Parts: sequence; C-alpha cells; structure tokens
Amino acid sequence: MTLFYTETINIKEIPKYLPPDKVNYEITFSKGYSPIKGNLTEKLKIQSFSVKNSDITVFLHLKIGGVEIRKVQLGLNNSVKSKDISLKSTISKTCEKDNNTCNFDLKFNIYSISKQSNRAILLSLSEIEELAKKTKENSGYFIHRISGQVAKTSKETINFINDPSKINNEYIKKIMEIFKHTSNQSSEYSRLIYRDIMVELYEYFLKGSKDPDKVIKDISSIFGSNVEEVAHKEIYAFYHVYEALIRKTADSPGYDKIQHFSYSLGKRYTSTKIGTDSAQVLAEVYDLTWKGNPWEDTKSDMEANNLGENYGWNLYKKYHPVRATIRGN
Repeated sequence: MTLFYTETINIKEIPKYLPPDKVNYEITFSKGYSPIKGNLTEKLKIQSFSVKNSDITVFLHLKIGGVEIRKVQLGLNNSVKSKDISLKSTISKTCEKDNNTCNFDLKFNIYSISKQSNRAILLSLSEIEELAKKTKENSGYFIHRISGQVAKTSKETINFINDPSKINNEYIKKIMEIFKHTSNQSSEYSRLIYRDIMVELYEYFLKGSKDPDKVIKDISSIFGSNVEEVAHKEIYAFYHVYEALIRKTADSPGYDKIQHFSYSLGKRYTSTKIGTDSAQVLAEVYDLTWKGNPWEDTKSDMEANNLGENYGWNLYKKYHPVRATIRGN
C-alpha cells in the first residue's frame, strides 16, 4: 500500500514575547480522518502524518486562545518533505485586530507608564517585538522609559504601580500619590521636580508630628539610598514610574537627584555643614574619577546636594532652634 505524507512544519521564527506552548495547532482532512490536535514545543516542529489517499486536502490551523492566526494547506508527497513557516509578524497582526482576543501569558513583557494615571500599560505585541530587536532580553518584565531604554522590573513591582494601595510603606505610598498629582498639573515637569515632591512629602508627615527627628531620618534613609540598598523593596514602584517619565539630563534630572537631595538633607539635619560638604565632595570625586560621570551630571548632583542641605538645615532650626544657635553653621 502506497502512503502519502504531509509536510513536516518547521516554525523558523516566533516572537520573543510568546511561549511556544501557547500556540495550538489542528490538522484537518477533507475526508477519512479525524482532526489532529497539539501544541508547539520548544523544538518548534510539527511532525509529518501519513495518509492512504493523495486526493485528500489537508490544512494546518495555528491558533492562540481559540483565535486562528494562520491557515496553511499542506502538500502530500511520497516521501517526507518540510515546509518553513514564520509567525513573527502574523501573531501581532492577528491578535491586535478588532474582536480578536488572543489570551496567553507573555514571556517578554514591556510596559510604558502613563503620565496621566502613572499606571503601567502593556505595550502592543508589535511594539514589544520591535523593542525585542533592540535588546538582548527575551523574557521577564520591563519598563519602557522616556529615554527609549528599557529597565528590568518584576511582576510584583508592576502590581504595586497599578495598585499603590498594596504598598505597605506609608512614605512610598504617599510619594506615589504626590507624583501622580504633580504629573497631572501641567504638560511639563519642573526642572526641580525632585525637590518639589520631596519637600511636599517631608512637610506632609512633619505636620503635627510628635517625633520630627524620626520622620526626617526615616524618609531620608529610604529616598537617600541607592534603590538596591533600600530595605523597602516597594520603592521600586516609585523608582520605575519616576525614571519612566523623567528624562535624565542636566536640565531634567533622573531619580538619582532624589537620592542626592534626600541624603544631603538627612546628613545636614544631623551633622555640621563641614561634615555634610565633605561627604558630598568625596562622593562626587569618586563619581568623576572612578565612575567616569560627566561634569554636567556632577554639577546637577551638587545642586541637588545643596538644595537638600539647605532644606535640612532649615528643618533643624525649626525643630531644634536652641541647639541650632549653639551649633551655628
């Protein structure tokens, strides 16, 4: 008996955002055979099947979440042959059409941050695939910044961004609220936005506080440290929202200016001006000499340092007027 074979299908290209096993396939026959169903594997191959008659029409249906993304007629041959199929652009085009909902968990997730809502919004599949060409990453969670770069994040952080009520730390939760309100006030951010929002945060919690020293210490330790060193990992939610919307330039600084401002504020509140200045200079010399930071960045760092130092000294004079007189500068 002569057998005829359907073509072996090799999926040569698949979007980086897509787990292969989310692609279902169904092979249908015009007569005589029941449909054959399955899922793609990491091998990205659909094996050949044999039939007894060559007058049968065979179709391969590729689907995601019940939505057909590709239909291909398979040839019948006396021996096994192969056919290459690319799904790279087919999926995004099909899944983004009106009334088509391709439900699957992406393995490569990139979000933008809405200026109006400060929420993380998943980019379209075509946008994710385009960005995938520019990065070596192909899985995980990322934030697309205004600079065009992508920053690695986590599903937990995305959840904190989209629902700040889940954030336990009261200072981080409040700064998210302040920044969102500020984002809605005007079309452009102030050059000194880092100072403005941090002053608002300090003033909010200092108002009526019975322990201003603790408030200042707590806020300064959270926002004056490198994000990676902060005990409250919820800080990543604010960090990613801020960095996504605020471009880091000399005129419109990034998140590190919040760190400089808050650290210098806390340092000046508990130390002399000489001690605070010495710590600042040593840090900037290190950045210039060893890290190779540009001079323009150093100048904006020093501006943030000085603004934080001045505000910290004003707070100290407010809450410790007698000791401030004794200490002098």
